[in-house]
Amino acid sequence: MNMIMKKYVFYHNLKHLKKLQESFIKDNPHYNMRLCVLFGCVLFLYALIITRLLFLGVNSDDFKQPDVIQSVLRKQVKDRVEQIQRPNVYDRNGQLLAHDLYAPSLYATPYKIPNPGEIEDELMHIFPSLDRDVLRRKLYSDSKFVWLKRGITQKQKEQVYNLGFPWLAFKDEIKRVYPNGHMLSHVLGYTNINNKGQDGIELYIDTLRRLSSEYDNIPKESVYLTIDGQINYFIEKQLREAIKRYQAIGGAAIMMNMHNGEILALASLPDFDPNHPVMALNSTTVNRISRSRYELGSTIKPFTYALFLEYSERPLESFFDISQPLTVNGFVVKKSNKTHKNSLSLAEGFITSNNIVSSQIVQEVGFEEHLAFLKEAHLLKTDFQQFPGSVKTQIPKMWNDVSSTSSAFGYGIALSPLRYISSVAVLLNGGYAVEPTLIKSTGSNSHNVAPKKRILKLKDTTIESLYALLSLNVTQGTGIALKNIALNVGGKTGTAKKAIAGKYSDKKVLTSFISVFPLEKPQYLLFVMLDEPKSTTKDPRKTSSYYNAAPLSAQIIDRLAVTKGLISYARKRMPNDDYLY
Repeated sequence: MNMIMKKYVFYHNLKHLKKLQESFIKDNPHYNMRLCVLFGCVLFLYALIITRLLFLGVNSDDFKQPDVIQSVLRKQVKDRVEQIQRPNVYDRNGQLLAHDLYAPSLYATPYKIPNPGEIEDELMHIFPSLDRDVLRRKLYSDSKFVWLKRGITQKQKEQVYNLGFPWLAFKDEIKRVYPNGHMLSHVLGYTNINNKGQDGIELYIDTLRRLSSEYDNIPKESVYLTIDGQINYFIEKQLREAIKRYQAIGGAAIMMNMHNGEILALASLPDFDPNHPVMALNSTTVNRISRSRYELGSTIKPFTYALFLEYSERPLESFFDISQPLTVNGFVVKKSNKTHKNSLSLAEGFITSNNIVSSQIVQEVGFEEHLAFLKEAHLLKTDFQQFPGSVKTQIPKMWNDVSSTSSAFGYGIALSPLRYISSVAVLLNGGYAVEPTLIKSTGSNSHNVAPKKRILKLKDTTIESLYALLSLNVTQGTGIALKNIALNVGGKTGTAKKAIAGKYSDKKVLTSFISVFPLEKPQYLLFVMLDEPKSTTKDPRKTSSYYNAAPLSAQIIDRLAVTKGLISYARKRMPNDDYLY
């Protein structure tokens, strides 16, 4: 009953409202006109909004494409280092070694391309080195932006432009250029596609200047290296010829000022072209100077003899018995066939490079004192700030009389040539620490060099005797190949059997030579090394340093005699056309 009453009231009220509406329209004849005007205004507003949206859509796609590309670039190129200019790099004489250039890069807007297959074929013709599968995936994608080829040539740009495809475009990017190609590749390193340093001095510059996080505030001054480009070119050339002559698998050379650590030349072969850094990934192009360690053999003996001169109580005139092999806790040091004598003086032991004499020295002084001496000479020090990835010296885990004995003549201790030459400098410069450096100055400011610190307190007589032994080895010993060159030189040979699969090979050797010059006023050290050289005679056994590394050093230093700082010490003059300067 209540429900029926409620429905009755509802319909009665609805009927009443309709009568009121009819009465209102009758009394207001303009009501329908106002309603039409209001409806028209709403339609007009909707039309304006739709028109504006269509305009923005068309305008952004067809007329403001660069803005869109820049927006996408900010999303897809994760850092902006590619837009940052790196400092120019010069050698100590102002020769340009590395600089930036702008080069075009090719990109596409795949979501617009109606015929990806046609573009694919044309681009493969221009860029045959591209991976077709990768290119196809990019062109058939729905992306608004993809890189197709970065760092192209102007000729390639013109070829692509002449294709007439509006979906292909270019963007100028910074490209690092190394005008001398392979030369100094292991010094300079290289950069990646975003112009960030990946190795060598390029990586060190990034570390030094913190490019990765402060790229808006990068110093613009140029970087000058301690390297002498002309000297380095000649040394690298001689090393390359020696590798070919002796059929070696590789080689290395480094020249350093033993007083301040400045490196004038550094070569490691095989090398690579930093303009094509993919070559650096080849294992054969490893930096043999700082990133490889070797058992150097007898070139380690200057440290052994310095140990004797400094700590032994035996008179310098005393003799060492070499008549029988030396046995140390089961480890046998074989008798050399280089001499028929049964005893040798200290000097004779050095110039004949006798292993029994070296072994007796460390036995007399003691293996603990031997290790302490090597540490004081920084032979076991590991860090080199300007050489990223440099390896540390490796010594036996258990240092005892056996490991000390083998290390006395260069086995059981493996180190990089960079570490070796730095420690030799300590021996010969009076015991002062030397930090190898490649950076001479930044702009007009000199490179900050740490004050000299004496880390090895050697007696004056020790240093004098070392120079006498090194000189004697050149005039009468294994380094006689350097006897008649233009400069007065001291040096030591080294020949080490290579460890192959845990065993020392009788056929594969590593040869090296360390030299100091000029002896009138010692200033420079030169270390050269050949990896697995072969004999140039019918006798396959003639592969020692005496036959290759020593003659190579002679050729290099003889030519260096005509350089600016050494010509006054030259004992002979070379033809004018042989001058480096």
